[in-house]
Amino acid sequence: MLFAIIAAVILIADQWLKYWVTVNITLSTGSQELIPGVVKLVNIHNSGAAFGLLDNVDYARWIFLAVTAVFVVVIAVLLV
Repeated sequence: MLFAIIAAVILIADQWLKYWVTVNITLSTGSQELIPGVVKLVNIHNSGAAFGLLDNVDYARWIFLAVTAVFVVVIAVLLV
């Protein structure tokens, strides 16, 4: 139960921080230093996967869908 509470608190904090950044920092140009020289928040939109993988590929959504479907089938087979 404690892990669920901790996970919920982290999830709420994460979503609140994302909302705050979206409202208060302009996209791609603005930043906000929380601790000067140590922590700076920047609002950047990543339309790809991790680290912008397949960012400029029009059919990236279909690639991700296919990879996900393959993994779902593999996991289902391994569980049976």
